[in-house]
Amino acid sequence: VTFGTKDRPASLPEWIDYHRAPGSEYLAAEIYNKASIFLCPSHLEGFGLPSIEAMACGAALVTTSNGGSRDYAIHDETGLVAERGDSAALADHVVRLLCDDATRVRLATAGQRYVGRYTWASTGELLERFLSDHPASADREARIREQAVSLQRAQARDVGGFDRIQADLRKRAP
Repeated sequence: VTFGTKDRPASLPEWIDYHRAPGSEYLAAEIYNKASIFLCPSHLEGFGLPSIEAMACGAALVTTSNGGSRDYAIHDETGLVAERGDSAALADHVVRLLCDDATRVRLATAGQRYVGRYTWASTGELLERFLSDHPASADREARIREQAVSLQRAQARDVGGFDRIQADLRKRAP
């Protein structure tokens, strides 16, 4: 099962269930709560709400070191983490969890416990502290825009990332 905000990718095999822009209730009930493993191959994430929601619902996380995941994805403690763009490592991590129930359950349990700390109150306090410690400036905003454009260009060059992950998974399937 996979989901996204855009139309179903043409390269996505027919046997994969695709949900376009599912609502939050559907995501929780029909996707997150039924998932054993949640794969987030993003190159760049902010706080990574879908990953945290999946972890809160009990899915083991496989993700990239994409920025935001550093707040909740601790390799081999709360999830399995690969470098950005390393589809082979992502595939290895998924296969590892498919073949090793004890590790999958351990990571899912630890991840669920870890993200339980993100309440509205605690997250609001963190945001207030961050905003007071980091006032906006024109120079800072320009640097952020430059970084965002650079990452968007990198993502545009890597449009075949999903295909590589899928091919790597096929090679490693038991």
